[in-house]
Amino acid sequence: MSDPFEEYLRELARRRGGDAGKDGAPGDGDRGPTGSADEGDELPDAEGAERTDDADAPEADDASTGDAAEAEPTPIRRGRRRSGGAKPPPGGPADGARPFRPSGRAVVGVLVFVLILFGFAFFGSILDLWTDAIWFQSVGFDAVFWTRVGTQVVLFVGALLVAIVLLSLDILIAGRLSPPPGTGGNRVRELFDRLGQAATAGQAATSRMNQRDRYGNAWSPFGDQSGRPAGAGVDVDFDIPDLVPIGRWVLVAIALLAALTLAGTVAGGWQTILLYEHRVPYSPTGIPVTDPVFGRDIGFFLFELPFLRLVQSVASAFLMAALILALGRYLLAAVRGGLDFGTAPRLHLAILAALWLLVVAAGYQLDKLDLSYASNGVTTGVSYADANARFLAYDVLMVVAAFTATFLVIAAFTRAMWPVGLAVAVWFIASFALGTVYPEVVQRFVVAPNEYQTQSQFIGNNISMTRLAYGLDGWTSQQYAGTGTLTKEALVEDADTFVNARLWDYRPLGATLDQLQTVRQYYDFFDVDVDRYLLDAKLRQVM
Repeated sequence: MSDPFEEYLRELARRRGGDAGKDGAPGDGDRGPTGSADEGDELPDAEGAERTDDADAPEADDASTGDAAEAEPTPIRRGRRRSGGAKPPPGGPADGARPFRPSGRAVVGVLVFVLILFGFAFFGSILDLWTDAIWFQSVGFDAVFWTRVGTQVVLFVGALLVAIVLLSLDILIAGRLSPPPGTGGNRVRELFDRLGQAATAGQAATSRMNQRDRYGNAWSPFGDQSGRPAGAGVDVDFDIPDLVPIGRWVLVAIALLAALTLAGTVAGGWQTILLYEHRVPYSPTGIPVTDPVFGRDIGFFLFELPFLRLVQSVASAFLMAALILALGRYLLAAVRGGLDFGTAPRLHLAILAALWLLVVAAGYQLDKLDLSYASNGVTTGVSYADANARFLAYDVLMVVAAFTATFLVIAAFTRAMWPVGLAVAVWFIASFALGTVYPEVVQRFVVAPNEYQTQSQFIGNNISMTRLAYGLDGWTSQQYAGTGTLTKEALVEDADTFVNARLWDYRPLGATLDQLQTVRQYYDFFDVDVDRYLLDAKLRQVM
């Protein structure tokens, strides 16, 4: 019985001799330490199936063995090919891949399907529009209706064209600034190659763990039956398809969807835009009537503030869409190997992001003005916590957002991103500490213990603005003792007042009307209002 260790050494030497013969080392059919020939190696083929042992076949001379070795197929390996010319990187313009070019019939079919889909989606809206047109015409206000519709159409078409032009220009600029293919190497392909090699190596290692050699021993870390070293995976070519044509269609679809969304938002704000276009001072005399907190004319909060909020929201959405499209265009360049971005692409993305941050910074000042409609105190309007905590929070957040935009543009030149990261961290901390915690602390520990004293000024502001809005500022107080005796003569004298006494409650009346008229789809009662109309030449209270 031989020593297992010596037998292991002979087996190792035999495999090394076989590898040397394949690589062209001296001696066809090298012999191991025992002097036995190694033609009987048991090797797996390219598909993983084992070949029959040559020991059971008749002996062949060295020449025939060499010819058989030369006829043996070369294993397929991942990555670059071992023989022949250098293969161009896949995904590029010269890899032979067929680019995605939809046929004309396919494009027509898609357009017809989209039109049918839009027809079903907007069929109900078209019916509602036609019903409204008939109703406005029946009451003699069809000119008002068509003015609104015409304004919406003009705003939608104009905003759509402007958005398409600007977004297309953004994509075009990104395409001109993108590095040419092959600049800096195709790192996307290298990433896919590494992922594929890791997956293949893992599968090979799992399969080898279940293999045993001819002696029934488990897999050895020194190699397998094929003579390859342990851990060597089976390499297979993995070509990445050319994603650039499909990516361009995706960018076009995203740009069109963003343009339609922006156009719909602008058209939906038709009333805000018309009110801003025809804005007037609050007082008909032209004398400014200012609010007690910001010192602005009341007309500013009715006409200009809603318009500025609409502009801010549309600009924010547009810049975000432009940033996403530009980034997508640069990623398409990276697929073809143009990942070595210079200063120009970085500056393009930084300017778009900085403009978005400046729009956000301006939005903080609009949030500050919107506190005129807030209900953070006992009354509607600016409260003590708003004036002494939230004002400071919005001012600080505006400054931090502006500094973040500045650092982002500087980072495009210097590639130093730590100031941007620091500014973003300060931004989030200030947003939580000053925007949420600080106002709550002021409300609980300053306002709540002495609310009458701290909120008296702001309650007075609410009362004065309410009197101004309803025209009650000219009224004087009058005391009613309520000690008189009700007589028949008094009932006759105040008959008009008693006739207008409210008998119904508007809340159950609204629910009753909505339930009775729900069978008619063109009626919908949201609320019941109390007003006075002339009926039979008498002023009567109606609901």
